[in-house]
Amino acid sequence: MTSSLVVLRTSMLLMLLLATIAGLYVRHVTRLSADAAAQTAAGAAAQAATAAGWQCQTAPPPESVIAAARAAWSQIDHLAVQPVAVEVSADACNLITTVTAAPLDSRVSSLNTTAAACRSAVRTAVLSVPGSC
Repeated sequence: MTSSLVVLRTSMLLMLLLATIAGLYVRHVTRLSADAAAQTAAGAAAQAATAAGWQCQTAPPPESVIAAARAAWSQIDHLAVQPVAVEVSADACNLITTVTAAPLDSRVSSLNTTAAACRSAVRTAVLSVPGSC
């Protein structure tokens, strides 16, 4: 009887350890995918925003923000995450794209992760946004 309790307790501990490792792996892969999505989306968003008329204004025109958001969403669709939110803002002649992503088919909001990326609209702009990227 005692040996079966030891086996049961050991197997429960091993299952708990396996679930923890699987959760950490999913969180890590989601973070990597969200970072890749943010970087890809930032490039696409900056290109779309400048094509729509954004020229380093502190408040980009609505059509530039819409074009940037559409470009960002289209870049994220093929990655291994499902996009939850894409925010596009401008600061110091940099376009800041913030992507919130979740693992595919995940219903656990604690696995959502957010990544930010900056992209300069013009080559002469300094790509430095303190506190944003």
